[in-house]
Amino acid sequence: MTDDAPDETSVPERGGFLSRLAPKPSAPMSDDELRGSMRTLDPLERKCGWAVGAVPLLIAIILSPEVLHNTKTTLIKVLKKGEKCFPGHFSGKTCVVPVTYTPSHYALEFSFIVALGLVILFGVWRSKRVLVAVASLFAGLATIPIGLLSVFYGGWLLLRSYRLQRYGVKDGASVRAVPRERVAERAAERAAERAAAKKGARRSKVAATTSAPAVVTPSKRYTPKAKPKKR
Repeated sequence: MTDDAPDETSVPERGGFLSRLAPKPSAPMSDDELRGSMRTLDPLERKCGWAVGAVPLLIAIILSPEVLHNTKTTLIKVLKKGEKCFPGHFSGKTCVVPVTYTPSHYALEFSFIVALGLVILFGVWRSKRVLVAVASLFAGLATIPIGLLSVFYGGWLLLRSYRLQRYGVKDGASVRAVPRERVAERAAERAAERAAAKKGARRSKVAATTSAPAVVTPSKRYTPKAKPKKR
């Protein structure tokens, strides 16, 4: 096989327009680089982290009017059999009750969302992988459905961390190449063991056939002839 022949363990390249979007396998990392990558964020992860960290802060800005003054609203509930409504709150078969929410109703939620957003931005700034992943998951759960972006981002970071720990690479293309390389290495080791066993068997056979046969030397002890038996 020539040097220009394709490697059987490499990931097949895509043709056409999708080849530009297909992820390229990353180069193997040393032990120091691997330990550093498991603790820090790469440039792509940091860029996504800035956007994800801004989502909770944007939601906090939307909630800020409710924190600054009272919010008046109405609760509409369809009455079931046996339920009662306060006098003067009937509207057909529904019960309409005016409710006033004070800033204290939104203070805890507002503070929690702002804190998570600041933690994410701080973790991205300091390139703390674990801190950013955990804070993104909590921020996404606290702001669902808008926060699904944060949940996906946190899960993506955890997936890449798992790939680093298991395979030593981050991207999917390199992950798909690692098992193939390991299978090829095991196949080469088994082939080498079989070749060594056959070579050893041939050597034993040649040594057995080429060795000189044992020489039988006649006994030098004199044995007298037996006397004839008397009749």
